[in-house]
Amino acid sequence: MKKMNRIKLALDILMLLILLLMYRSDVLGLSFHEIGGMAVCGLFIIHKLLNGKWILVVTGKLFSKKTAWRCKVNWLIDFLLLLCFTYILISGIFISKIVFDGQRGASVWKTGHFAVSALALVLIGVHLGTHYEFIIARLHARKLPLLLRRIAAIVVSVLILGFGAYELTATSFVSWLGSLGVVVGTGELLPDSEHGEEDTLPALADGTAAALAPVGEEEEVHGNGRGGGKGNGKGKNANLGGFYPSLVPQVLLSFLSIALIPAVITAWIDGFQRARKRKKRVQCKLPT
Repeated sequence: MKKMNRIKLALDILMLLILLLMYRSDVLGLSFHEIGGMAVCGLFIIHKLLNGKWILVVTGKLFSKKTAWRCKVNWLIDFLLLLCFTYILISGIFISKIVFDGQRGASVWKTGHFAVSALALVLIGVHLGTHYEFIIARLHARKLPLLLRRIAAIVVSVLILGFGAYELTATSFVSWLGSLGVVVGTGELLPDSEHGEEDTLPALADGTAAALAPVGEEEEVHGNGRGGGKGNGKGKNANLGGFYPSLVPQVLLSFLSIALIPAVITAWIDGFQRARKRKKRVQCKLPT
């Protein structure tokens, strides 16, 4: 692998890891949540700049019939992600409690922040799905027999979809996506039970507090669920985001599994499309 490709891959992994941790502001504290959120937006811009040549070429030939549909889909995903991260950054500033003096009670920004953040994770999953060939190549999976690869693909896909579906029910991810209408002015704000009286997102199924947005000063955060320890105090300093690093593996696995749901679906659709094209090419070569 070329040096630049290694840099891009390392950047992508770092950006994904930080992004996943943004979906729980009580893991590494509110300061990390706000600063990390801005860092993710910055890393996304750097990522696009490193792929600037590809973006310019595809943009110039976006409506050409000769441009592969996969390139067009990736271009569209990148554009939508740019819009998402822009909105996340702006809304994050409005609801900030540490880096910026955000406007308390800005319910539209809070609900939109949750909804667009959820959409961004879905888009990243689709992006991963369109690059499954690259991922397989990096894992050297093609050295395995074809039958074994197919069995492994089915088993892994079922496990990912099953665990991801469970995590969808264990979080309020579906509710966040359902609030996307707020961003364009066609939906209703999340009720207090969905994002907390101040800035907290709803608890996970086991009772641990999940958050995309900053935790309010009056809202106590408890970390007493899967892998987390109890909150050890009340008051302004204790409530600003919490600090439960033991939840890091749980959060990474939880939201990565959710992101992998659209990734798996996209990869299978892409795989079927590739198989159809290969079959057509073989049929064309057959003698009449």
